[in-house]
Amino acid sequence: MKIVVFNGKGGVGKSTIAANLAVISASPLLDADPQATCCYWADRRGSNSPEVVDVSLGRVAIRLKALERAIVDLPGASVPGVHDALSVADVVLVPVVYDQATLDALPATLELARNAHRPTTMLLNRLHPRAHADGIVTSLAPLNVPICLTPVRERASHRDWWSQGLVAADFPDTDAGGDILQIWQWLQTQNYA
Repeated sequence: MKIVVFNGKGGVGKSTIAANLAVISASPLLDADPQATCCYWADRRGSNSPEVVDVSLGRVAIRLKALERAIVDLPGASVPGVHDALSVADVVLVPVVYDQATLDALPATLELARNAHRPTTMLLNRLHPRAHADGIVTSLAPLNVPICLTPVRERASHRDWWSQGLVAADFPDTDAGGDILQIWQWLQTQNYA
């Protein structure tokens, strides 16, 4: 599966989601974000698994066409090359942090994905550990975009592991790792043909 992780708003956790999905799926991770967050993470990881490739945004579509599966971390902005990358994805995964700034930017992000004519799914990210996702999912329903019902909860472990070159998916027996595993399993059940 070729998953492009994108939100036109920065700071929503695209890189963390992309790295987790690359680890859990054993897929190459294409880092097309000029900040190179996933590349720096891979440097700390000290492992070739998953393979992390620093790729210019303009070459993502070409690279994705040549791969059977991959996870792509795009920049948090609508810049030249984003549409081309979105247009070759099997699915566009949109991390959503439930705050007003992200919600304000969400319609523009979803419009970009619609214009690429690719299936799009939202994923709640950084949800407070005690917050209930049901009301949030209901409030997002008018956007008519599927949403994964397993959120990624805000946990200190995510930050701690990231600083060590690890992610929650490296620890599937933990609550955080279990969430990532459930998200990956759910993505595989969706019909993105």
